Parts: sequence; C-alpha cells; structure tokens
Amino acid sequence: MYMYVYIYLCISPNPPSLLCVHGLCNPLIQRGFFIPNKFSPMSIYSACTSVSVHTRTNAVCATGTELKVLKGDDSGSFTVEEFGQSHRGATLLSSEFMDSNTIVTGSNIGIVEVWDRRDPKQAVTVMRTSVCEDGSLQVLNAIGAHTLDGNIVCSGDDEGLVVFYDRRQPSLPLAQIQPHTAPVWDISFSKENPHILFTAGEDGQVLHWNTNVTQATTKTTFSITNNSDEMTVTDINTSTPSVNSIATADGIVVCGNDECDISVIAL
Repeated sequence: MYMYVYIYLCISPNPPSLLCVHGLCNPLIQRGFFIPNKFSPMSIYSACTSVSVHTRTNAVCATGTELKVLKGDDSGSFTVEEFGQSHRGATLLSSEFMDSNTIVTGSNIGIVEVWDRRDPKQAVTVMRTSVCEDGSLQVLNAIGAHTLDGNIVCSGDDEGLVVFYDRRQPSLPLAQIQPHTAPVWDISFSKENPHILFTAGEDGQVLHWNTNVTQATTKTTFSITNNSDEMTVTDINTSTPSVNSIATADGIVVCGNDECDISVIAL
C-alpha cells in the first residue's frame, strides 16, 4: 500500500486551473504530472523534482541536473524544450517561471540560476547563497519569483532559511531571514500585492509575509532587508502537518500536506 503525498500545487492563471502533482512513497514508481481535463499523465523517466506553470499549455519541470519545458497545444500534444546542464552539475530541486521566457531554479549546492528559453545552453544569471555555519552548502528546496518585479527572487532551504535576491546584484543577497524551524518546501508571491509573499515548511507553518505594513503609498515595489522594521511574518495555518506545497490566487492560499489533504485558507 502506498501513501500519496502532495508535493506540488500550481495555479495556472490563464485560464485558472489547478495543477496537482503527487509523489508515491516508492522510488520505483515513475513520476509524472497532468493538467486536469487537458493532458494525460506524462512519465519523464527520472525524478521530477519541481513543476511550474506559466499558462495552461506551458509547464516546466526540473529533472536531475537538467531543465525541461513542456509546451502543449489544445489537441493535448506537446513538445519538450531541452536546456543545458546546471552549474557544476548540481541537482535542480526547485523551479519557477519569471515570465514566458525566463525560469529560475534552485539547486542542492546553494546555487540559484536564471534561464532564458531563447538561449537555453546555459544559465544567464547565477546567484549564490552563503555557506551554512557547519560549512555545508544550502539545499534550496523552494524557489519563488516575484510576480510583478522581474528581478526579485526568493529561495528556501533545508535549515528553514529564506533568502531574497535581486538579479541586478547577483553576488550579494538582499536579505537572509530564518522564520522556519525546519526545511522550507514552497514559496509563493502574491499576484495582487507587491509586498506580500507566503512560505510553507516541514514545521507545519504557512507564513504570510508583509514587507510594507505601513502601506506607504510611495513604496510600490518589493524591498526587504535583514532588519526591516516594516516587515511582519504571521503563521496563517491552523493545522500541524508538514506543508509540502502552496499556491495562491484571488485571496486564497491552497496547501498540500503529508496527510494527503488539500486545504484552502481564505485571506
């Protein structure tokens, strides 16, 4: 008997639809994914470590050291776009569309890479996180791209650390904050408010971040520092199981957890 665990939840905005990806607690079972009422499950013959949806017919998955974009059409057929290998052959653990041509990935050696579909041979931007206190490299389970600012990226690691980056200054993170007590599994920026994002983790927390609690009218873009007095971080989850995935749209947060449940939190 195998237990299903919801690993990825994505909401496609055009038109709205929910993409659910589940993993089986058996490494011999092929992983795959589907878009409801559109595509059949597709096996990729290697561990699918991440899924992101840009439109209903445009999905990306990270498999091992390689990135693949699956481009479908209304008939249900699709083509696969191949990318070059990740930096230093790192394993890609997380991915997110930044726009229709740009994808950001996180890896098992603390590397954040930005890829361009028009030049897929190698990443166009490489950003590094700090080394952990014990000398190990950060494992980036989660990656998020700001929905309104194409330069802002956020990662979550195995230690509960959340790191913010700006593509325009790739050598130095904007901020490093540790709000979780266990691995961060997913990150989602608000599509309506440039100051809001959500993180979910092994500790059962679904954190609502507001980086502009004063709602200053002059502050229209996302900004953050390690000592931001304007920022609040609040747990909005009422249950305790590990939250593996979240997706946000239209004032709700959809959560998938270790107990095979999908819950909806109204904001």
